[in-house]
Amino acid sequence: MLDLMFDQSEIQGDAQSLKLIGVSISQKTGQKFDYVKFRQAIYSLKKMAMDENTSIQSTLATAKTMGVQTSDIIQSAGQFGELLTEEEKKFNEALQKQTNEKVQSKKQELESIHSQIQQLKESIEKIQKQVSELEKSAPALELEINSNEKLIESKKENFNNTIHNLKQLIQNDILLLQKF
Repeated sequence: MLDLMFDQSEIQGDAQSLKLIGVSISQKTGQKFDYVKFRQAIYSLKKMAMDENTSIQSTLATAKTMGVQTSDIIQSAGQFGELLTEEEKKFNEALQKQTNEKVQSKKQELESIHSQIQQLKESIEKIQKQVSELEKSAPALELEINSNEKLIESKKENFNNTIHNLKQLIQNDILLLQKF
């Protein structure tokens, strides 16, 4: 969906985040001429080597024949901006859930292992073998935690960068539209 609205060089974000956001936008757009259709029209005209101002004016003129005013498109752009904020909130909630599942629970598991290690060290010699096995699992668990934290942080950063870029594009369009 986003690839039909913006030049790929304008969108800075990872493909997975863009796809997720594009699906949400396509579900929210209707049959009425809204911001999405406005952007798609401008993008199509620009691909035909029409300059941006002319493509905007042409698109606004077409919209007007459909009874759609510039203010309607600005309002629609604002609603899509709010949609991005909702998507960001959903993503952050999912991210927190993943953090709890993949990091916090692993940290608790690691704490438990260290506790067991201490108990086993205080026990008799025949449990020493169990202590050794648990000590071997801790570094692998720490590596998994670090790996999961880095992966989650990378996803967060990619998504936040994508959201920021898209919000900026929408804001730029709103400012541009307000000039007309």
